[in-house]
Amino acid sequence: ALHMLAEKQKEGANTSLFIKLSGSAYSDESLLPWLYERYKSSRVEPQRLIFEVSECDVVGHISQVAKFCRTLKKMRSRIVIGSFGKEEEPFKMFKTVPADFIKISQTLTDKVGKDDAMLGKVTSMVDEAHSMEKEVVAPNVESAESMAVLFQCGFDFIHGNFLQEPDVVMQYDFGDGEKSIHSSQLAMK
Repeated sequence: ALHMLAEKQKEGANTSLFIKLSGSAYSDESLLPWLYERYKSSRVEPQRLIFEVSECDVVGHISQVAKFCRTLKKMRSRIVIGSFGKEEEPFKMFKTVPADFIKISQTLTDKVGKDDAMLGKVTSMVDEAHSMEKEVVAPNVESAESMAVLFQCGFDFIHGNFLQEPDVVMQYDFGDGEKSIHSSQLAMK
């Protein structure tokens, strides 16, 4: 990921990558120092890596995840909380975990086009996230219809195979300027 970002940075692209972390990452004491050294040697801007922690990991290991994320933020990396919104009062997590993005749970977004109550709930979650200056990602979008409905909810980014099947080459840019995020599966509204 760092090598790819370094190449994109040389080309002048404002490329960022989302990287999912497993539950074991938070207890690996060598990971953050290793990452810091890789940032220095690659000269990649740390904010170009966006680390995804799951809501389940945040709830289950709050102190470990919070400490890990605060250290990533000190290194200027960004954080996304994935599978967001399954817990009661999920926005309380931001008091402890300094996330920049949320990725709403697919179990919620899959129901948006079929259930008016869920449409209202998801739209409210997106609005609340925006009021906290968080950007919001819709996961696993598989059709034009679901993408249209999710954009109406106010999502900032769409992720999924509808845009493009996963690939090893980053072939396009859906964004503009400093706010753009490139991925084989992520697009900005």
